[in-house]
Amino acid sequence: MRPYSKAIRNRFWSFTVFPFLVLSFFLIQEGVALAQKAATLSKVQGNVRVFEAGSNRGKKGRDGMALFVNSTIKTLGANSRADIIYIRGDVVRVMPNTDVTLGDTRLEEDKSTTKLKLAAGKIFNVVNKLTEGSTYEVQTRTATAGVKGTVWSAETASQDTFMVKEGKVEVDAAQQKVLVADLKKSTVQGGQPPGDPQDLSPEEIAMFDILDDLLESIKTDIKEEIQESIKEDIIQNAIENEMDMDMH
Repeated sequence: MRPYSKAIRNRFWSFTVFPFLVLSFFLIQEGVALAQKAATLSKVQGNVRVFEAGSNRGKKGRDGMALFVNSTIKTLGANSRADIIYIRGDVVRVMPNTDVTLGDTRLEEDKSTTKLKLAAGKIFNVVNKLTEGSTYEVQTRTATAGVKGTVWSAETASQDTFMVKEGKVEVDAAQQKVLVADLKKSTVQGGQPPGDPQDLSPEEIAMFDILDDLLESIKTDIKEEIQESIKEDIIQNAIENEMDMDMH
């Protein structure tokens, strides 16, 4: 073997094979991350920590941070909170002293799946209208709430409490289900079936005022979409009318 053949092989490895392997590694990692990306963190206040699956070291939550399947968000302290914004526009407002994990999250062409695991604390949910076959669920230690509505909350402490301002939420616990409709709530004690729906008190209804900025933003987005649709219709009609005049 010629003495310089080994040097040639080393140079070939350094300049050709090694960079290719490094690039492949990062592309694979990016592909995995993109495949699992579920939502974005927003409106972060106070001490918010984000934990990825298998890691005990949380990162400081910040606006725009990407969240992935199995990301856990913890709001530590009475003045801490954040919003989770899903790709399809659903928003979860995470209240102080809350521990919530993003579960199975999928967005397909005609349906979506969104699951959250609430270990402690309280979340408010603002959910867009679901298409047929879509699911949006919040799971606690004792119950699962499946959404058929839009604005509602889930809280877990000594008992689970599900409150609905608008729409319907199906609460499932101990192999029994109840349907909770507008301005109603259901509570679940550990190992027990969900309680019959009860009226929300004025104080409980007022709790949803914390979502006013979200609801106003959604109304603005809808208004803008309608205005854009009207503009497109006007332009299309003008083009069709001009074509008709040219033909005659």
